[in-house]
Parts: sequence; C-alpha cells; structure tokens
Amino acid sequence: MAKTTKILILCWCWVLGCGAGRSTPPQVPPPAPAPSPPAETSVHQPTSTLPPSESRQLTYKFTLEQLERTEALEQRLSELERRSTSLGEQDFGREFADLEKSFAELGYHHGTLRLLLFGIDYRRQRNSPEKALELAERAIGVCDSIGDSAGRKALMFNVALLLEQLGRFELAALKYEELLAAVELPSELRATALLNLGVLRQRANAGELARTCFHRAAILAPEHGEIQRKALWNLLTLHYGQRQDVKALTVARTLLEHTLPSEERARVLLLCAVLEERLGNIENALATTGQALLEHMSEQDKNAAEVYQRYLQKKREYQQKR
Repeated sequence: MAKTTKILILCWCWVLGCGAGRSTPPQVPPPAPAPSPPAETSVHQPTSTLPPSESRQLTYKFTLEQLERTEALEQRLSELERRSTSLGEQDFGREFADLEKSFAELGYHHGTLRLLLFGIDYRRQRNSPEKALELAERAIGVCDSIGDSAGRKALMFNVALLLEQLGRFELAALKYEELLAAVELPSELRATALLNLGVLRQRANAGELARTCFHRAAILAPEHGEIQRKALWNLLTLHYGQRQDVKALTVARTLLEHTLPSEERARVLLLCAVLEERLGNIENALATTGQALLEHMSEQDKNAAEVYQRYLQKKREYQQKR
C-alpha cells in the first residue's frame, strides 16, 4: 500500500513540477495572475510572477514533504495492525484516534479509509458491533468524498449486517432496500442482499415479500452456487410451511440439481417424499424415500426415514385393498 502511495504521489509531483498547470497544491497559494497586457504587448510575455525554476522548487518541496508524512503514517498504521492484538482497549483507541486525526490533517482520504476498514474488523473481532457500525458509517462518508461508489456499496452491505447483529431488523431491511436500489450493483452482492432481506421479511411474517426476495436471489445467482442453494432452501421452507406443495416440490427438484453434501441431499429427498405423499403420489413417495436411504445420514435420520418408508408401504397396501 505504501509503495503504491509513493508511486502515485511521485507521479503527481512530476506533473506539477513540469508546469502542466492542472492543479495547485493547497498549501501553496497560486501566483497572482498578471494584469491584462496592453494591445501592443507581446503575446510571449510571462504570465507567472515566479520564475519557473523557483515555482518548481516550491512544488517539489511540498510534494516531498507530503510523501514523507504519508509514508510515516502508513508505517504507523501497519504497526498498529500488527500490535492490535496485544494492545489494551484504551491504548488502541488512543492510537487509532491519533492516526485518524493525522490522516485528516494531511487530507489523505485513502489512508483514512484503510484505517476505518481495519477498525471495523477489529471491533467485529471483539464483538463490538455498535462501535463497528459507527466506523462503517464514517467510512461511507469517506467513500462519498473520494467518489468510491464500489466501496460505498460494500460498506452499506456491512452496515446492514451490523444492524442485524444488533437486532435492529427493520433498519437493516431498509439498508438492504437502499442498497438494492443502487445501479451497477455486482450480481453476487445483489443476490446476497436479496437473500438476507428475504430472511428479514420472513422474520416479520411478510411471507410474500420474502418469497419474492428468495426467488429473485435464486435467479440472479446461477454462477454463485452457494447463494443460490441458500435461496432455494429458504424458498422451499417457505412454500413447505405454507403447504404450497406443488411449488415446494418444484423448488426441491431444482435444489437436487445442485451438487449437495450427501446428508443435505437426503433431507431434500425426504422432503420430496413427503410432498409427493401430500399430493397423493404414494409410489413416487416410496421411490424417493428409497433414494434418500441410499445417501449418507445420521443414525437418527436413517431410523426416521425407515419408519416413514414402512408407513408409506402400509398406506399403499391399504389403498390397494380398497
């Protein structure tokens, strides 16, 4: 990070030093503009009150000082990251605040952002979601100031997660909705936000809104198998609980098209069997239960599946006698 910063600032130094005239360092007032020349004045008359050599020296002096201060702060931040596990709460807080103030005085927003992101992780690891939330909201402000829209979106997602952790579910849902309204949101981030929003809507007993979120997440994430699998599971649970058996069976079969761990596959197959039975398809239910018993499962699940298989066999015999 420090090496990249050094290269960027040296490039800036070169542009300013060569008199490109695109920007003027904030600490050095620009030379006063020359008065408008009379009509007979040569168009080649100098327009700067400082000789070019002196102007370049001031520019180099300024940028080299900035570079040295930036490198020193970057080094302090790296040391804080390394020592953070051994520092007490007060010592860490004092060093963090001092670094943040120094970055702000320097006007080095990327350094401030890196510091805040480190602070968010530090507070999370120490189970301090309230403090992590405060840092995340400040980091969003920094992203806005430097025009980092991708960083802003990632931080908004983290704010929503922290609000969930704090039990502020309605606020978290609003943050997810705000994030989903953003343009050019990466598909993985959009699908995950929809998945989490669906869980919150389901918690609030808004089943139809939850179903829409899970459905959209499953459609959006074909290349993100884990997200799609979770969305399908939630959609299956929702349909199953609402006794929407045909829809639940369709989702379950879609889920079986994924590569699932053997135990998870067995659970989906058993759900399919129950749904087939509900729909009156005893033969399909028996066949599906048999497939589930071929998968790896715990002894308890296996015993339950065998009991259910015997129940289906007796039910089939009873129907045949009728």
